[in-house]
Amino acid sequence: MVTAAMRRHGQVFTLTALWLLAMVHVAAGAGVAGRVIGVTDGDTLTLLDAGHRQTKIRLAEIDTPESRQPYGTRAKQALSGLVFGRDVRVFIVDTDRYGRTVARVCAGSIDVSSA
Repeated sequence: MVTAAMRRHGQVFTLTALWLLAMVHVAAGAGVAGRVIGVTDGDTLTLLDAGHRQTKIRLAEIDTPESRQPYGTRAKQALSGLVFGRDVRVFIVDTDRYGRTVARVCAGSIDVSSA
């Protein structure tokens, strides 16, 4: 015989398990899709998502020269050639000290951080 208390405990367990699964998904780099509407430099872009929110994205696991450093313009051109105006998928890794979302970005089958 199943009591009301057992049913409540089962519901709490189920909700807790679902919450934990959701947190694992986020921690594992939940994907977000959007269009690249700006490129700041060789490792930073601006994403416009389906909700028309703009998010500054810093590419994970790479570093490129800043715009005013030697080869900074070339780095920005290279990133622009890969992603500007394209729909991409973003896999969030972290948030940096400047509040930018740090993520791996995929444009089609290309992992932009690896390209």
